[in-house]
Amino acid sequence: MEELSGGTRAKLSLVLALLPDPDILLLDEPCAGFDWDTYQRFWELTAERRAAGRGLLIISHFIADEERFDRVLHLVGGVIDSGVVKP
Repeated sequence: MEELSGGTRAKLSLVLALLPDPDILLLDEPCAGFDWDTYQRFWELTAERRAAGRGLLIISHFIADEERFDRVLHLVGGVIDSGVVKP
């Protein structure tokens, strides 16, 4: 897998996570390395899964599209900072 680019590794990891079609998908920095088209397709995929009643937990240090999330939690030192929680 070392021969693959970062973006290709990220795509492969996402595909492998989707293979068992889990009810809840836990993703850590899923868009790292994505090109623009893949980034857009990722959000289409998350919307489709959400519409099908599936859950997603996305962990990220960078949230550019906050409106795409139902809830955003800000962790500081492992504790949720309630002043920055978006319900």
